[in-house]
Parts: sequence; C-alpha cells; structure tokens
Amino acid sequence: GAKSESSNVVVRFGGPAFAAGMTLQPRNVPVLRRQLNAYIAKTAPDGIGPRELVVLGRLKANLLTTEVARLVAEFEPFSNGNPEPIFSAPGIVSKVRPVGSDLSHLQITLSTEESEIGCIAFGGTNKWPWLEVGVSIEVAFRLDINIWQGVERLQLNIVDIHRDSMPR
Repeated sequence: GAKSESSNVVVRFGGPAFAAGMTLQPRNVPVLRRQLNAYIAKTAPDGIGPRELVVLGRLKANLLTTEVARLVAEFEPFSNGNPEPIFSAPGIVSKVRPVGSDLSHLQITLSTEESEIGCIAFGGTNKWPWLEVGVSIEVAFRLDINIWQGVERLQLNIVDIHRDSMPR
C-alpha cells in the first residue's frame, strides 16, 4: 500500500488508525507528497483524488440559519464513516480581519441576499491573502453555532474560498 511505496523516505511509522503518524526528514516532504499523490491517483475510485473537496450542496441565503445548523448537528457524531457535511454559498466580503494570537486566522463577515453572516477561516491569512472588503466570493464551509456572551449566532467555518464566478 501507500506505506510500503513511501518507505524509502519515511524513517518511522506509527500512531492510531486514520492518523498516519510518521517521522521523516523535512527535505523528503516533497518526495513523500509526490509518492502519496501517485498512489492515490492509481488506487482511489474514479473521481476521487488528492485534495478533492466534496461539497454537499449550495445553500440559498434563507437557509443560512441557526435552525439549519441545529438540524445538521442532529446527524452527529461525525467521523470517517459519517463526515460532517460541507456546503457552499456566495456572498460579498463586508468585513475581514486577521485574528488569533499569531493573526493566522481570518474573521470574515459575508453579505448575502438576506443578511450578514459571521465566518471564521482557520489558517486563512496565508491561504487567501487576496481577500478584501468588496470581493465577491464563493465559500465552502461547515455550519456552526457560535455562542458569545449568551447570544447564539450562525457561524460558517470556512474550508475553502474562491472568487465568485458562479451564477446566483
């Protein structure tokens, strides 16, 4: 399998199932990446490849609510056999600012046809440095409910962002 095909660059394997723990020299990371991507390309079912994001569907603005987030949460616990659904939606960035102790995350406010929605993009500062107020985007996200000072609000946990090129 993938383990035997990459044994030439991995010093040691270990860890629990689904964790893929390993030790390797930093210089071998690009080699390992190529080997794993090649293994996935030849063994994965058609249509599945490295770094493919599966979006369950595009949500209209009126479905971006805490009620829908609660409905999705009824399908927990999410796991490898029951993945948390990822949705997409279009919007315009009305606010964006780096947050976190190292400012590596982005707090984004997305304006939709219906309202403004709070979003968080962990690691987003490096992933989407082009993001600024006024940009029309399509976001892929997990639904979440953020509770701050006793107030519940919908929050989109962003996993990917693209400049919006889809028809609304």
